[in-house]
Amino acid sequence: MSPGKSRPAGKAPSQARRLYADRGHDHDTHRRMVRTMAITPHIAHRDTLR
Repeated sequence: MSPGKSRPAGKAPSQARRLYADRGHDHDTHRRMVRTMAITPHIAHRDTLR
């Protein structure tokens, strides 16, 4: 790779559309942060069995 290029030409990296997380990440700040990046959070709520 030449010093002027940051990465080789080709398909651009894609951004995740969904995020799956466990109950340990169930907090409004985490959900808000993910939504600002246009990602749909699928995070289990703490008080549920499944």
